[in-house]
Amino acid sequence: MTALSDPNDILFFPQSIHIADGIGCCLGLLTAVWVRIDRSVLSLDILAVRRWLTARYVKRLTTVSATTCGSNRFSKEKNGWRPARR
Repeated sequence: MTALSDPNDILFFPQSIHIADGIGCCLGLLTAVWVRIDRSVLSLDILAVRRWLTARYVKRLTTVSATTCGSNRFSKEKNGWRPARR
């Protein structure tokens, strides 16, 4: 999973195979694929960790995440954690 989350793959992979005519098209396509795979891997990691956390640690982790990321993007709702409405 570490290799999938490494953005350096985007720079070096297009030189290995020919998937499109121009380098810009190759980089765009590979970036889109990489973003989708990376978000999927990170989402699965988050879902796996959430199962092991108790309510006490969830609140603490949310506070730390909000502090380090600069904003609190999640709010507690009835059915679990959902993105905050803006």
